[in-house]
Amino acid sequence: SFSQCRSLAMFQPEWAQVFYAVQLGSPVVWLGIWARQKMLHATVNHTVWHEVAAQQLLLYTVCEALRVVDAGFECVETGVVHSIWGVTPWWFRIGIWVLRDIVLFSIVCKYLEHVLEWTHRCVGKPLPGFVVPVVQALCGLGLTIFIGGGTLYMVYNDQFWQPLCALAQLPLNVGCVLVALYMSSILKEVPECAEKMEAVIANRLLLVVGVSVIGIFGPWVFIRMSDLYAFPKSAMTTVPRGSSILLLPAPTYDTLGSGTLNPAIEFVETLIGWSIALAIQIRRGVVPEGKCVVTTSQQLGDHVASLGKSKQQ
Repeated sequence: SFSQCRSLAMFQPEWAQVFYAVQLGSPVVWLGIWARQKMLHATVNHTVWHEVAAQQLLLYTVCEALRVVDAGFECVETGVVHSIWGVTPWWFRIGIWVLRDIVLFSIVCKYLEHVLEWTHRCVGKPLPGFVVPVVQALCGLGLTIFIGGGTLYMVYNDQFWQPLCALAQLPLNVGCVLVALYMSSILKEVPECAEKMEAVIANRLLLVVGVSVIGIFGPWVFIRMSDLYAFPKSAMTTVPRGSSILLLPAPTYDTLGSGTLNPAIEFVETLIGWSIALAIQIRRGVVPEGKCVVTTSQQLGDHVASLGKSKQQ
């Protein structure tokens, strides 16, 4: 029941305003990180991956800023989402979330393709070709169910589809955790260098996000789905269940009453954004005379392998 979810409720509505400030401030910081990376690309050695990641960080940041401008939190007692301003219609809220996740999944897949290719080339091991296609398939599955479940949530004003959307993300994050654990073993064989440090940091962030999603979404999903299967509820109590809420905004915090808010989902979403921003940063020395070298993943693997050989001699 919803009473079982009370342990997840960490603040009253006034604390939501504080977290809202964090949500609004985060994209501003990410834009600063993006601008710094673009400047570094002119003077610092980097890979094609860094350029692609910087472009995608910008897209991700814009989508996330639009998503949280009218931030919403779930009421623990009723399951109804309450927003700050009550102006963003549901079709836009879900739609921009889907667009943001498309960018997110693209970042994850392109990063895994990059790090797997250069590390395996460096240590001379065959590349496990099935990893990226499997992750891509899990991304597609999660996105498809999110679009379908989000549409049914809005069209039928039914809370049941909300935890189903979250459930679809669990297999992807289990896969990411397994890949991160596998990469931890591979990175131990890579020679010590700045490139390895970048990969270790990104890998740890991937692991933290994956474990966080599984640990927070997992219990929440099964509690919510079991409760809503037995006791169906409307997403908006002011609209009859079965009626569309596509064009309506979520109710504001003024209508919350004495209820408490569950920050778990938004905490994870903010954590994901910070992890991306921190993972794409370049941590290499500036090349003399302002020149820089842009390398492919394969070239990076060869370069790091040659560094290891030179240190052994």
